[in-house]
Amino acid sequence: MRFLGVIVAVTTGLVVNFSPVAAAEFSFNEKTNQEMAKRLNIPVYFAIPASARADIPKTFNTTDRLVEFKHPDAKDAKGDVGLRLIVAKRSGFGKRMAQSGLLQTGDILLSFRPEWGGAGTYPNIQMGVSHTGIAYVKNGAIHHLDMPLDAEHNGSQIKGDFSSDHYRT
Repeated sequence: MRFLGVIVAVTTGLVVNFSPVAAAEFSFNEKTNQEMAKRLNIPVYFAIPASARADIPKTFNTTDRLVEFKHPDAKDAKGDVGLRLIVAKRSGFGKRMAQSGLLQTGDILLSFRPEWGGAGTYPNIQMGVSHTGIAYVKNGAIHHLDMPLDAEHNGSQIKGDFSSDHYRT
């Protein structure tokens, strides 16, 4: 089990350049950081210090956008507080993640709800985490297994293909 500190933003409306590249890496850009801060709209305590994230290879074979997000409210904090973001098109997501190695069997998938920021002690201690799933590779694609085992959490026909409302919202 690895704690990657990764947020996967699977989108249908975000315009991103997906031209083929040999390798990609998580990188920081101030303009992108500001854009992601607006989109995420999370309190600083939903982010984590870089020291708490698993070591991962520097580059990955993926066309998805890999963003090193630094929370604006933690700019003066020691420890580089933020998240790794994967901004991805929904189509083919599971296959690209399996091929890249970014997600692997046994990885824990955490979902959080930005609107839970400031909603009380319990959601704040949980860093807004509302749900946990587990990733697994099957037929060359990453899938997920979530409880309860129903279409709401695991997608249509319980495929675990990130198509459920839970992973799309």
